[in-house]
Amino acid sequence: MSDIINTISRIDQKLQTVNDDIDRNIANQRKVMQQAAGELMSYKSIQARRLENLRDTDAATYEAALWLLHNRALFLKPVYLPMIEINLRQDRFAAALEATVGPNLLKTFVCQTIEDYEMFTAEVLDTRNLSVEVLLWEDRGKMFVPPIPLVELRWNFSLEGFLVGQVEGPKLLFSLLCSRANIHTVAYAATNAPDVVYMDDEALYEFCRRFNTFTCISKNVLYTVRFASGNYECVATSLDRCILLTGLGDVRRIKARIHSLREKSEMLSGMKQNLLIEVAVLRELREGEE
Repeated sequence: MSDIINTISRIDQKLQTVNDDIDRNIANQRKVMQQAAGELMSYKSIQARRLENLRDTDAATYEAALWLLHNRALFLKPVYLPMIEINLRQDRFAAALEATVGPNLLKTFVCQTIEDYEMFTAEVLDTRNLSVEVLLWEDRGKMFVPPIPLVELRWNFSLEGFLVGQVEGPKLLFSLLCSRANIHTVAYAATNAPDVVYMDDEALYEFCRRFNTFTCISKNVLYTVRFASGNYECVATSLDRCILLTGLGDVRRIKARIHSLREKSEMLSGMKQNLLIEVAVLRELREGEE
């Protein structure tokens, strides 16, 4: 009889230890989830800060953006302002994206239907008399594929990837930025790579021959190289300053992390509940044996 009681007691103690471990895990998961939620709130405040920057530099676009934010429900499909909707996987590419796309396109309101375009322009251009750019853009499903595979880019040209791979946002804006700014053809070097001039003449010639223009981000400089009549023309643009796309963050990844953490927390809570039931049953058995 005492052996049974001792066995039950040991199992009871072991379950209690596991229960304590689960409690600690739940507490840790909640702490990380709170941190992720803080990042999300920070992202939203960054959006507000970008709007403030817009207010200081372009009052008309700022007023139109505020009207849009308060009247999104009026439209058949979302109307976008790229500088608000675009995110980057790494902040270090913000200045490069801004330089590549240009402020005019980033501050252009993008409508998806003719009805929305007419409603937006009637309110913003005609009624409010604001001088802003408005574009009707339809995603026709065209695929914008980088000019060469990443393996070849890295092996033959010693570059890391293309700018489009660092950009996140609505699919419609991807097609717009690729079509108008060719972000799918802009290559970038690794952070620890030497200057872009490390590419030898043969590699530069081959790239320019195949794609007309070689555009590369390296060490905070945007290089555009063209090859014509046997000569190279290289234009270097400093990427020291970013005005419109300051403080970009990956909001979708943050939301996904919060969702994953919430699921883990719920799973641990379920395990804890089952353990509490098992502990209660064992204690009843022990009391019955005693």
